[in-house]
Amino acid sequence: MSDLDTFLADPPRTFNLDPITERDRLDERVSIINVVFNFTVGMNLGYLEWCPNHDPPSNDETLGWIWVLRPDLADEILTRTADGFFVRVVQRYRKTPIERYREARDRGGSQVD
Repeated sequence: MSDLDTFLADPPRTFNLDPITERDRLDERVSIINVVFNFTVGMNLGYLEWCPNHDPPSNDETLGWIWVLRPDLADEILTRTADGFFVRVVQRYRKTPIERYREARDRGGSQVD
């Protein structure tokens, strides 16, 4: 069973911060996912708490929560989601700042995030 399958079988409602990968960009992922799926990921002292919008949570909501915790599973997550906006957001997140700059420049835009 893959790490993703383990998470999907029993998604945790709370998760300790220590095993989260790419913690330097955690705030960015939390902000993204709270917009994409309109649910709340609460940041508490030492752990995150997931408050999904649906009960039970949809498959895509669950995949979004897992992505917050384990962005290293993005390739596998993207093969299992039906939410096109989520796919585009994750793909953009994975690009380096210089790649995002070049895309904005090529589109004629001046805004770079």
